[in-house]
Parts: sequence; C-alpha cells; structure tokens
Amino acid sequence: MRKKVLSVMIAVVMILAITPLSVFADVNTSDYLAYEIIDGEVTVVGCNESINGDFLIPGTIEGYPVTKIADSAFMGCREIKSISIPDSVIEIGVGAFADCEGLETVVISDGVAKICNGAFWGCTGLKNVTIGSSVTEIEDNAFYYCPALENIVIPAGVESIGVEAFSLCFNLKSIEVDENNKYFSSSKDGVLFNKDKTAIILYPIGNSRTEYSIPDSVRSIEFATFYFASNLEKITIPDSVETIGGGAFAGCYRLEEIIIPDSVTSTIGEQTFVQCINLKTVIIGNGVTGIEENAFLDCPVIENVTIGENVKFIGKKAFWSNFGNICLESITIPKSVEIVDAEAFFCCNALKEINIYNPEMLIAEDSFYMVGVLDWDRYSSLVTEIYSSALIDQEQNTDELLAELLTLVYQIPDDELKDAVIYGYTGSTAEIYATENNMMFKELGEKITPDEEEDTTVPEIPKDDEEADSETDFIGMIIKMFEKIIDFFTKIFSSLMNLFA
Repeated sequence: MRKKVLSVMIAVVMILAITPLSVFADVNTSDYLAYEIIDGEVTVVGCNESINGDFLIPGTIEGYPVTKIADSAFMGCREIKSISIPDSVIEIGVGAFADCEGLETVVISDGVAKICNGAFWGCTGLKNVTIGSSVTEIEDNAFYYCPALENIVIPAGVESIGVEAFSLCFNLKSIEVDENNKYFSSSKDGVLFNKDKTAIILYPIGNSRTEYSIPDSVRSIEFATFYFASNLEKITIPDSVETIGGGAFAGCYRLEEIIIPDSVTSTIGEQTFVQCINLKTVIIGNGVTGIEENAFLDCPVIENVTIGENVKFIGKKAFWSNFGNICLESITIPKSVEIVDAEAFFCCNALKEINIYNPEMLIAEDSFYMVGVLDWDRYSSLVTEIYSSALIDQEQNTDELLAELLTLVYQIPDDELKDAVIYGYTGSTAEIYATENNMMFKELGEKITPDEEEDTTVPEIPKDDEEADSETDFIGMIIKMFEKIIDFFTKIFSSLMNLFA
C-alpha cells in the first residue's frame, strides 16, 4: 500500500520543518515576510504569525519576482482569513499553508504550476479555493483535512493528482473537472475519475447520498477512493472492476455489506475496509487472490464472511479488532488458502467453528488465538458498557471497563479455551494447530452434539422463554449500540485530526 491510512508522518515532517525567522524584509507589504533572493528570484521562506485578515503576497520584492512559497512558510499563521497568490509564483511548497485554521479563501494564480505535498493540510476553515489554469500537479495530501471545503474545480491543465489530495474533506460535496482536461473527468454527481472513467479516483465524502453504484466502465478502484465516506450504507461494485486499492473503503462507518465480484483478480489490499464498524456481511469473489494485512481491521460486527475459491493467503491481523469481533461465529477457509498469517482471526471472540479444507495450510502463531471466549456473556456486556460509557464521555469509567475487559480476555489460560472447534482432516496442519493450542479438533463433516463432554459443546440456546427473550433483547441492544458509536467515532476522529493538524 502506498501510504498508511491515517498516517501522521507528513504532519511530523511539517513540524520539524519550522525554523526561526531571523530577518524580516523592510519593504512595504513585505514587512511581515522573511525571504531569500537567489539568482534574481525571491522565495518566501517565512512569515510573522501576527499576520491577519486578507493578505496579498507581493509579486515582487526589492525589484525581483516572487517565484516560490517555501515549505512551511505560512504554517501556523492562524489569523489569516484569505490569501492571494500572485502570477509570478510557480510553486507552493510542502505544508506552505498547513494549519492556517482561520484561512477561508485561497486564490491560486494562473502562474502556479505545482501545489506540493500537504500545502493546505489542516486548514480547517478553508471554504473556497480557486485553482489557476497553469496548475499541472496537485501532490499527495495537498488539501488533506480541509473539512469546510465544499466544492473543488480541477482546471484543464492538471496532469496529476496525488493520493489523498482531498481526503477528509468532510463537507466536500462535488468535484468538477474542466471538460478539456486530458487526464481526468467527473460525473454529474461530482465523483472524480480518470479521463475515460475506467478508474474511480475520489468520492466526495460530504455528499449526503446513502447508496452509490460504481459505473460499469470502471476497472479500478483507486487507493482511498471512498476513505471515510461515512454516509454510504451501500456500495455496489460492478463486474467490470478488476482491482481494488488499499484503504479504498476505510472508515465507511455505515457500510453494512460488501460484495466483491469474481471479476476482481487482485488482492484485497492493506486496510481496505479498516474501521468499517457497521460492516456485517463480506462476500469475496472467486477471482480475488489474497487478503492483505489489516484488510478488515477493526470491523467488530462482521457476521458472515465468504472467502473465494482462489484466495491463497489471509494476511496478518486481517480480521483482528481492538475489542474483538463479537458476531462472527463460523468461518470456512477453502482449499486454495496456503497460509493464514499471524493473528489473522485474533480475538474473534464469538468464533465457534473453524473449517479448514487445505490439509497442508500453514497456520501462523496466534492465528486463531482468543477465539471462543469462555465467559461470553460477561465479555459482550463489557464491550457494550465500554461503548456506552464512551458515548456519554465518562472517560474514567471507560478506562476501568477496558482494564476489566483485558483482564477477562487476555488472562484466560490456554487450556480453558475450548469453546471454539477446528474442523479439518486427520493428520492435517489444522489438527496439529488445534492440539498445540489446546483447541477441540473434529473431522470435517462431523458435528458436535450435546451428548458429548460438556466442555466440547457449543452453548445451548436457553430453554426458558423469558431467558431466551432476554438474550434476544441483549443482542439487539449490542446492535443498537454499535449503530450509535458511528457518531462517536466521527467525533473522536475529528478530535484526533485537530490534534495533529
């Protein structure tokens, strides 16, 4: 994956890039600017943070043209309301206006050719951006986390748009591309594509629609295309799609089901569905060749998973979740799978039945550790209490509950983890893994019945009607609670972005 979703590396780089301003020019409108003159051209390298209101960067200083705004030059100038960049400027540097939280309007002149990495990262008040006609390159994260930005127009000359250039723009409702652009296009509903619409690049996450069908022309879903499209409950992937980039659906809080068609012949990339906290059903088509590391990380309510017949590996922590998966009770791993990597199903605490059809499949250490939690009622109650406590901001109570949860889950002796059963072939690696990890093993096709030893049976449904109703109500309560935490995680995420912005 080209870049970890939610990475704060660039923020660190920007912070390190700040240098003391030792010399300020004594020239009219440049009184608050620090600059360098090299070979007859001026680079603005810093500013006095007392700058406020509307600010016009001069086109010349000491008679020389201002051609570049250096890395981090205006970073942290939080009182600037608007910026006008003159025609003489060719390049806006890395993080040049990052963390200018009061900035609302930016006019980028027709002279600018390049908007560098993270140039406007974390400008939380930025609403209006005019990109000049000479811009050819918009680098990675250029407008990352500009939550007030509603619309963007990509001019005809733009040749490249970096990954996550407009990610986490929570109010971005549409992206419009000049019809004369040779490299990009947009649909009537404001979605960004390549020119011939064979690749979908960016979905505007501020759009209020709850369902979206990817056009039949699309062959590739690019990196982080639907990143934090939290309004979408349903996304339809057509049979034309062949590849899905890493992080493509990360943070789609309300997404409940995903069906990956047989036409997809790539792997499911790292963090493709990370933090899809309401995802319940996953169907992986027969063309998919592998499930990468952390592909379904922190998807705690997945109930049903169908793994395609050509999947060769399941990566590290592929289905791992911070508080455990509390809904997945059964998994079938087809014969095509050659390896299940470390902690792939770690802490899938509801998992009772594991069917393994490849007798020689490599099973890494802790692949199925902490499945079939001994005290299920107490565990699920704690998870519900944790989210409930967090929702009403009882931080201390949350900490105490987390400590109790960890005590319950991570300190259960290995020889007491007997609720989960591995089904495989006699003499297979599945049997060896079960034996080494004190888990029950059964031949494929056999069923565990209540007549067997008590510690090898799946708990029975309560016979008493009142008790059964109570359990049903309890499960319903868990489901409702997970629906409520969607909004909670949105608030937490916004807080984190403010912290690192």
